[in-house]
Amino acid sequence: MITDGGTDSMQTRDVYRGTDGDTILYIIRFGVIRPNFEQKLYFSQWHFDSVLMHGTDMKRKITLAVKLRVTIPSTAVVEQKPTDGVADTLIVETSMPLQAEVLELYVREPGAGTVKTIKGARDITQYLEG
Repeated sequence: MITDGGTDSMQTRDVYRGTDGDTILYIIRFGVIRPNFEQKLYFSQWHFDSVLMHGTDMKRKITLAVKLRVTIPSTAVVEQKPTDGVADTLIVETSMPLQAEVLELYVREPGAGTVKTIKGARDITQYLEG
């Protein structure tokens, strides 16, 4: 388990997360990502492709992942350990939302052999709302 020893410093990390389009739009609009009911957030540290399985969007009939820049407060507990299907999982345990910026969107459309990358909040919002 990794903690920062109780200092007041915050850590900024670029991470990947599979999630639906409405959640991505929420992150863009409000600049935060909220922990689950266990007060945890799960990310991939290095790869978007391993988290696409968590990004099924039934409304849009696509699979999504995002690259996020998150700010992790010094009060959070950070753990690096493999989880099912994601070897480079980063788990952040906190009761507070993390500041987050959506940098890139990865889209796998039905039957597509490749993943489309969309960069920037404006273009991502247009794609998801279009």
